[in-house]
Amino acid sequence: MATNNIKKRGFGSLSKEKRSLIASSGGKRAHQLKRAHQWTKEEARKAGQRGGRVLKGIKNTKARQKLEQVREI
Repeated sequence: MATNNIKKRGFGSLSKEKRSLIASSGGKRAHQLKRAHQWTKEEARKAGQRGGRVLKGIKNTKARQKLEQVREI
């Protein structure tokens, strides 16, 4: 039973700025409590290499376009 009067709930009802503020404060708090992952230079390097290999394997698809958008941020 689909209706056109579907209301957004939870985070979907918040503005993009408000969601960003909430996510940012959560990340900052995790670092304060020493619960967030701290990347070493070696871990970051390996992750970047893996990401580059994955991107090369993806042809011109929506997934590749999405990855390129994320990299621009």
